[in-house]
Amino acid sequence: MKVLQGLLDKIWNYPKCLAKGNQAFAGQQLDKAQKSYQKVIDHLAKRASLDAIRKQYLGEAYLGLGNICSTRKENIPAVDYFIKALDNSVAVAKLPDSAIVLLGTTSCDKKDHSERAIGVFLRYIKLKPQDSILNKVYAILESLCVVDEKQNPDVRKKAMSLNQKVMSVNQNTEWTYYYLGVGAYVENDKTSAQKHLLNAVKLNPERSLGYYWLGKIFSDLNQIESAEKHFLKFIDLIPNDNEPLKQAEAFHYLGTALIQSIGGFSGELDLSIKANRAKLEKAVEYIGNVQKLRQTFFYKLFYRIKCIFLSVETSFDGVTHNRVRPCYS
Repeated sequence: MKVLQGLLDKIWNYPKCLAKGNQAFAGQQLDKAQKSYQKVIDHLAKRASLDAIRKQYLGEAYLGLGNICSTRKENIPAVDYFIKALDNSVAVAKLPDSAIVLLGTTSCDKKDHSERAIGVFLRYIKLKPQDSILNKVYAILESLCVVDEKQNPDVRKKAMSLNQKVMSVNQNTEWTYYYLGVGAYVENDKTSAQKHLLNAVKLNPERSLGYYWLGKIFSDLNQIESAEKHFLKFIDLIPNDNEPLKQAEAFHYLGTALIQSIGGFSGELDLSIKANRAKLEKAVEYIGNVQKLRQTFFYKLFYRIKCIFLSVETSFDGVTHNRVRPCYS
């Protein structure tokens, strides 16, 4: 059988058939080109297996038929041939722009998430067509690029790789910076995380979680003012019922930072100073929000702050004692 196939390969000379088809197509001799491409397909498509070279020949023949159908405005068979070309080792880069638009539209309508479709989508957004499909393509790509702290490392790595590819095509896609920033933080690369997330909130100031992650980064770096600034922005933007645990974490940080700044945890809090009393009241408000968001997790911390108030030996009128006894749960 292999001997027979070898003889047929020599007789039909697939590269020559493809060259004739390409020449005829360039000369607008579509029927002649179709016959040349179809010969290659008729002899190779029926084989149980193909080596890499013959698979490439088959793919190029399908590509030729796809181009012919596209020229004739026969979009349905054109899409089928282009898909077969990609499935037979033809690179996405070899497809004409018209094929990318056709495949991009079809793959978007089918919500195709295959590797083949992703390659097409990346070419599609590079073309920047002014059509209604572009936003849908970006939506599909973003759904595949999501990165969060709970993901399996392999899934996260794959998503981060795709984010890099999208970014290389369009550097103004804010969610690529956001997801790369989250991924970098999870992988303990705070320098890259900070860089990506600052770009993300610059391009999209309304993405509240960008400020949350920046707050965590600056908190880890002990840059208290920057951490407070970004946590406050996060709380200001996010709806009350969204991300309650992250909100609780932000309120917890803000409350404890305020208490620490006035010496509350060391027992050196001077409540005769009006500014200290104001900060403590604000801290209690923050920690009270933590209590609402996580009823039990931060209970002990909330209890400690209540103890500060209960142990104050002053009437807040500035006349009586001005020190607080440390209180421990």
